[in-house]
Amino acid sequence: MVSYLKAERSFSDAFIAGMRGVSVVAGLLGTIAMPLLERRLGLVRAGAWSLWSQIISLVPVLLSLYIGLGGTHRPRGPTWNESMMFGGMALSRIGLWSFDLIQLQLLQESLTDHPRKNALTALQLSLQNMFDLAKYALVLGLNKPSQFKWTALVSWVAVFTAVSVVIV
Repeated sequence: MVSYLKAERSFSDAFIAGMRGVSVVAGLLGTIAMPLLERRLGLVRAGAWSLWSQIISLVPVLLSLYIGLGGTHRPRGPTWNESMMFGGMALSRIGLWSFDLIQLQLLQESLTDHPRKNALTALQLSLQNMFDLAKYALVLGLNKPSQFKWTALVSWVAVFTAVSVVIV
């Protein structure tokens, strides 16, 4: 993503670093939001809310990669496009981090007395690593910064599919 932001959108290193900092702070807000959501909604419903907040806040990011870039004299695109991209990314971190904590707590509570809890935890970590490898393979195949919008689309579809599987 950094290559895309620098090569295709002409953002400076300082601006990218600042936006990454904003996203980190938003992620930390997700860790604060998680216990509040759990108390108000319960663990499972809080997880569903976190997932949907993540997927919905990523929609403007995805749209910003496809619309509003043509016909401008600015290489980065109009301000509203930049706001959609970076605002959506920051907001998505709240759902991401809160769901990460929720799923870990659900896993720990569900497997407390299970005789094969170590094997099931290892299976979860193996699946995470497998999907990380798939992500790296996708980026190796679509490695040009101009192709980033396609990797972002595949990533969003993967997150949406995961949300659908977890919710159903």
